[in-house]
Amino acid sequence: MRRHLALVFLFVLAASPSAAMDASQVPELVHKALDEHDASAAYALGQYAEQAGPVPVYALAGANYIDAWAWYVTAAEAGSRDAVLRLKQQATAHTLGAMVALGDLYMSGKSALIERDEFEGARFYVNAATLGSALANFKVGMLQMRGDALPLDRNDACDHFLKAAKGGIDEAYRPVVGCVTQMPPDYQDDALSTVKNAARTDPLAKLAEAEMIWRGIGGEADYKSALETMTAIFDMRDIRGGDETRGWAARGISRLYASQGDTNAEFRFLRFAIAFGDSGAKDEFIQRGIALGIERPELVDLIRSQDLSEDEQRARDLWIDIRTFSLRPQQCGRQPNETDIQKYGQIIISSWQACLQNDARTTAAAWQALQEKISAYTGNAPDAMVEDTRALAKSVNDRISADVAGLKSIAAGDDD
Repeated sequence: MRRHLALVFLFVLAASPSAAMDASQVPELVHKALDEHDASAAYALGQYAEQAGPVPVYALAGANYIDAWAWYVTAAEAGSRDAVLRLKQQATAHTLGAMVALGDLYMSGKSALIERDEFEGARFYVNAATLGSALANFKVGMLQMRGDALPLDRNDACDHFLKAAKGGIDEAYRPVVGCVTQMPPDYQDDALSTVKNAARTDPLAKLAEAEMIWRGIGGEADYKSALETMTAIFDMRDIRGGDETRGWAARGISRLYASQGDTNAEFRFLRFAIAFGDSGAKDEFIQRGIALGIERPELVDLIRSQDLSEDEQRARDLWIDIRTFSLRPQQCGRQPNETDIQKYGQIIISSWQACLQNDARTTAAAWQALQEKISAYTGNAPDAMVEDTRALAKSVNDRISADVAGLKSIAAGDDD
């Protein structure tokens, strides 16, 4: 579940007419809570969701069902003492969602009302997982896999991921796939059964199944079938999980092409994975570039070195940001055609236009933030970094100009 949403096109439907609050108030409250960070609005939505159930927030990618505890977290982050009190009351009563939500607040430190304490956050997760929370099992697994706030224990983490997957947590399917090869045969059988059953209706489970098919886990490896499945999911406009799901698909497709020696396709889909926020895609892009000898040789030693000065570390991190940002693809895809309009209605055109506008704004804002990092860098930057930065500035300006021109063309009624 995702609390913070970049809403390009927003529709909210009341979960139940029986809630005490008038359902007609929900859309405006959602706007205030998510777009204006209004604490009282988020708290009111929490109260509403406790009675009526999760509030579905609709965008083109589908519905995100935001439950009461997530609304209270949003309210707490905006400064609501009532929300913090409600979460603590319900956590004391062993309400699993409230326990996980409090763990999130302690972990993030985003609320001025709760001091950041990763160990306290982990304690709430562990207690909730012990009581049967699938989401808490996933969070415990993530902490154990990294050794953050809990002892490093990859096998126990894998067990928690499988429990989370069985409980329907989308994000758990991916680490379960990673666990299969390092765990005993009975784990593999259980994981295969869990993923295959979920794959009938869940695209993230379908992606996990495709990765297993490609690797030959539980049967003969089938590159073609895996590629077809991942590509179909990547091309979905209304995919559950939105960009996160498409990012995983893009990274999987990239690896499939890499296994066949198609470097151009490999890097094209790695760029999409980076753009869609796939964790680890940026580092994989750089490391693959080094392995294939296509990165600038004067920076390879800097990237590979394990013994860097503080200034060299800053230079390396900044250059990686520059290098990957320069390859950020346009994210909105092709202009919708008549088939898309028949399937989704005219909203698809408005949403696509809004996506272009948002992408141009996001690109410009991200470029400005990167420029500020570049300006703040006081070390001796490698020549390659300077050259890449100049090229990046031109590519970003060209990109934004093209998006603006495209929107003007659409507004004028052009068909191309």
